[in-house]
Amino acid sequence: MARMFQTLGNTMTGPTDTLKIKCGACKHEATWTRTRALKTFGEGARPYDLGKRLKCSRCRETSHIRVWI
Repeated sequence: MARMFQTLGNTMTGPTDTLKIKCGACKHEATWTRTRALKTFGEGARPYDLGKRLKCSRCRETSHIRVWI
């Protein structure tokens, strides 16, 4: 049986879906629109992996980033 992985393309299907980002170090939070998330990372990006590619815009932390939809 084929396995379906959670990707931005198959999870963020509606125009009002958002990608939420939170820094564990300084607690800064950001919300990205579906359009911005797909343009930045592509439809095949997995939310689990995005935290490794992001940096907090406030404190510049890279290791404690949490991402969810």
